[in-house]
Amino acid sequence: GDSIDGQDFQLLPSDAAAEIAEAADQATRARLVCDFLAGMTDGYAARTYKRLFSPDFGSIGDLIG
Repeated sequence: GDSIDGQDFQLLPSDAAAEIAEAADQATRARLVCDFLAGMTDGYAARTYKRLFSPDFGSIGDLIG
């Protein structure tokens, strides 16, 4: 992931990111990203969106949800 103010940010889980990084070509990487997105549940996708775009998102309930 990229680094901002010394903090590393990664959008994908490390195992998915590693698999995508090791892909042989751009078409394979694109397919792996699409596969990851297609496998997201509605709740997981919504939480990920909020984590990325809502600065005040986050509570103990998010950890167990």
